[in-house]
Amino acid sequence: MAIAKAMQTYCGGVKCGELLREGLSALGEYESEAVPELRADNPHELMRVHEVLDILEVSKLILHACLLRRSSSAPLNFERSDCPETDPERDRRFITIRFDGGGNPVEGSAPHRYFGDLKARYEAHNAGCEGGAKR
Repeated sequence: MAIAKAMQTYCGGVKCGELLREGLSALGEYESEAVPELRADNPHELMRVHEVLDILEVSKLILHACLLRRSSSAPLNFERSDCPETDPERDRRFITIRFDGGGNPVEGSAPHRYFGDLKARYEAHNAGCEGGAKR
């Protein structure tokens, strides 16, 4: 519940850098205080613990990604009150983000059509499969 509340509070419809950084701090506090207390007495509980850890990780990635997008974008329905200017060229690219080995965010980008022609690639890959593409 703490993760969901932090995301609602700090990463709402209109974002700003200060609130996003506060959200990262709140998640960091949750991680340092609550995560060490997690435990699982059976496989079902273990699955739930993993889900909480995954949601925490994804929430941190979302906050970092929102910080990295330093412009507002109507087509992406993304608004930063501290960065109201638009950047149409950057909006035509995906922001990629990952954590390095030290837990630091690493930014990248990819063009919208980086995957090429999906239909042709699918058909070529599945040409020998039953019910797949015809040769």
